[in-house]
Amino acid sequence: MSNYSYGVMPSQQLTAQQLYQLQLQQQMLQQQMQQQQMQQPMPSNPPADERIWVANEQSAENYLVAPGAFVRLWNSNENIFYEKRADAIGRPLPIECYRYEKIEPNSHEKEQKTTIDYSKEINSLNERILALEKEAKRHEQSNANNKRA
Repeated sequence: MSNYSYGVMPSQQLTAQQLYQLQLQQQMLQQQMQQQQMQQPMPSNPPADERIWVANEQSAENYLVAPGAFVRLWNSNENIFYEKRADAIGRPLPIECYRYEKIEPNSHEKEQKTTIDYSKEINSLNERILALEKEAKRHEQSNANNKRA
């Protein structure tokens, strides 16, 4: 091991105790540096966009998919994405297209709360039933009158 470290001149001879103290100081400095590095937050890079962008549906159709694999392709010009799959031997399956839209908060609750007013239809059916009942009574009366005569 070399005696030329930590500011000691080459002409100086170190005793075993001095060498031991220098080694301890070195270990303590290394530990302090490690602790400081652990305390400092690591700069985080924003996550990489791993989406695959295509220009249109034709580009999505032309995108090659590995056998037995699935890929989602995002249209860079419209709010559409495509899901493309290939079977185990690599034949492409039909591409599926989806449109994505922003969903407003509580919009699904509004749809569920909407009630349909069937009162007009019910009134119309009631009128038809009454008309049929009147027709049936007239028909019965005319049949009764024909039997008397």
